[in-house]
Amino acid sequence: MGYSTSAYAFYGVHIPRELWTEGHVAAEADVVQAVLAANRETLPDVGYLMAGDYDRDMLFLTADVESDESVEVKLGSFRRYEAAGSHRLMNRTDQLNKAAQLLGSAVLELHPPAYIVVPAYS
Repeated sequence: MGYSTSAYAFYGVHIPRELWTEGHVAAEADVVQAVLAANRETLPDVGYLMAGDYDRDMLFLTADVESDESVEVKLGSFRRYEAAGSHRLMNRTDQLNKAAQLLGSAVLELHPPAYIVVPAYS
């Protein structure tokens, strides 16, 4: 039996558990997926990510990350990086904000979109 480490790196928004409308991350992700699918034309770059295990499930709205955007974080945590106001981020930020609004989420009141890295250990 072996172990492997990896990381998810993306520009996005963490949706804290206390803002979920469903009882489990998979059910919440189904809601997110349905909203994104219904708005694919206006949100072409937005997706979602489920991470964590058991009672440490996490959910994020995501946008594509450019190949030169990289960070390092310790296992067992995630880290936010504020967007630097770059022109290339403006469209992704607008799409993430619209997706969060369509979901009725107050997440944008807590944190704006940021660079996020989620380490994974399996």
